[in-house]
Amino acid sequence: MAEVFFGKLRDGTEVAIKCMRPGVRPLLEADLALMLRMGAWCDSIEPLRMLGLGRAAEEFCEHIQMQTDFTLEADHLRRFEKNFKGLENVRFPVPLFVTPDFLVLSKEPGTELAKVFRAAMGKAASLPFSSPSSSPGAPWPTASEVPAHLSAHTEGVQRELGIPEALSIRIARESLSSYMRMVFRDNFIHGDLHPGNIMVQLDSEEESSTGRWRQKLSALLPGGLGETIFGAVSRPFKVIILDAGLAIPLPRESVEALRSLTIAIIYADFPRAGQLIYDASPDTSNCLDPAAFKAGIAKAFRDCRKQMHEDGFVQVSDAVLESLRLVREHHVALDTTLTWTLLGMLSIEGSARQLHPDADCAKAASRYILTAPSLWRELRGSSWHTSRQMLLEMLMNKIGLDYWAFKNTSKIQFLQTD
Repeated sequence: MAEVFFGKLRDGTEVAIKCMRPGVRPLLEADLALMLRMGAWCDSIEPLRMLGLGRAAEEFCEHIQMQTDFTLEADHLRRFEKNFKGLENVRFPVPLFVTPDFLVLSKEPGTELAKVFRAAMGKAASLPFSSPSSSPGAPWPTASEVPAHLSAHTEGVQRELGIPEALSIRIARESLSSYMRMVFRDNFIHGDLHPGNIMVQLDSEEESSTGRWRQKLSALLPGGLGETIFGAVSRPFKVIILDAGLAIPLPRESVEALRSLTIAIIYADFPRAGQLIYDASPDTSNCLDPAAFKAGIAKAFRDCRKQMHEDGFVQVSDAVLESLRLVREHHVALDTTLTWTLLGMLSIEGSARQLHPDADCAKAASRYILTAPSLWRELRGSSWHTSRQMLLEMLMNKIGLDYWAFKNTSKIQFLQTD
């Protein structure tokens, strides 16, 4: 819909200039009208009606139209900047001048994650994947080889960025944490947070005062010990988030429902997760077997977590596709706000996992949901398993112990069945 150019102001300030393409609005209106008709058609078919595609199409059209007015994008950027004020590692471009068809932004230096991922994938594809269990001539790794294949891809991403593993995991966690902050603290999310809209800016260590004293201390240590201890961990970085034209305010009740759902999934209370999704549905009148639906949802999330602990990775899309199948089979309507938020969460988690396979929504989310009010809500809901785990993590955090390191040593306990 828009083109981006780069230039300089008279004072030398580098800027990015977004211009609306001529004639784009009539074409977009025609496309959106067709989408609305398709959504209405889907609502007329019983198996598809429960997916809420008609309502989703209406909301999608509304959100897309936001992107045809750059004054809204400028407002979104100002709101994000205000919400993230005080956080050094997350930045947004600053709007300098705006009209509905024209937006001048500060040009943010950095490396776009989409380009990094493509470059790493391209180089990996040019090399044969080999492992002791690979069959001769096999073009793709087998299921047992996927964790090693993903680790090799992550190493390629780190090489493209020129960063060590320790810094890669910090960037991955900061990316996840920024989205969790949008959801659970600000109730205002970026609606298009794919790798093309995320950049990483690696700052020079010498630019920060803490960097200078760490360098001096590092020089006093023998060999490469100083670089090992201080170099990778202390190097400053920023996650730059672009293209805020599509931003979605979240209703408080939807956020609280999502908070409870996230807590249930994080602490492996899968039956409660199934119950919460059923309760959040705008229409369950045609569901003939609610117990089977909730049990199926619980199993989908349980298998998702089990895969992560047994194989070292998780294919979240499998759980999403299974959930959609259950929605259609049991005629349970979807809450579209919940769907938007979960899809955004899947997108940012996918990017973070390419930076480091161990990146997990659990730690990123717990910073914003592990609170006394959240614990009280779980107690009031008689969610004893989740409440117990929340209380244990809060107590362990108080005495400086890592709850998740302890939890991950016991797969059987983590993957509770009922």
